[in-house]
Amino acid sequence: MLIISRSLSTVHREYAALMGMNHYDWADAVYEARIDAPVIPAESHIRKVMVAQRLNNPQARAVIASLETPGFSLIQGCVFLGSTCPVSDVF
Repeated sequence: MLIISRSLSTVHREYAALMGMNHYDWADAVYEARIDAPVIPAESHIRKVMVAQRLNNPQARAVIASLETPGFSLIQGCVFLGSTCPVSDVF
């Protein structure tokens, strides 16, 4: 299968992140990542986060899941669809 990438910005960003990993205290948590059971938050908790942080439903779910899951969480999303908002709220 041939995959043609129109942009290398994602590849460059991921490569730079991996090259700098040895400078972070939490690098081992990323290298030894494990998949935990998915967090299923209550609707009332989702609504509370949506209002407090001005997020949509999927964004609020991502924030809650990343805060309630032990270890390292990866929040992915398509460009310009709002994945940066949950990441900034977690920090």
